[in-house]
Amino acid sequence: MSGINAPDPTEHFLLADGEKKVVVEADSRSKNTVILTLNKEDHTIGNLLRTKLLTDDRTIFAGYRMPHPLINHALVRIRAVEGTAPLTLAVDATDALITEVNSVEAQFDAQIERIRQEQDQQHYQGYHQ
Repeated sequence: MSGINAPDPTEHFLLADGEKKVVVEADSRSKNTVILTLNKEDHTIGNLLRTKLLTDDRTIFAGYRMPHPLINHALVRIRAVEGTAPLTLAVDATDALITEVNSVEAQFDAQIERIRQEQDQQHYQGYHQ
């Protein structure tokens, strides 16, 4: 197999010219509900966003689906309580996820630095015994 018919691997995560990362549309079937199309995203962000949205008391419903395994976008449906804009929930959940990821990254970096210092100390002690 030469891969001649294989798609460009970057098309799974790079936006095409003019393609938006997020497309918002009102859900005509439910009051105070939006559907977000997250282009070039998959279950990872869909499930994280859904899970974070469901921790917010202002959320009535949050769910996501992948329309097709070969189409790289997640559809996230958000229904908010009366008086709260569903997009506000999406922005708040995204901000909270960014804060959590930054915290995990800082903790990871601190542990790596601790391990390096311990290894350097052990290495130094090995030379002076």
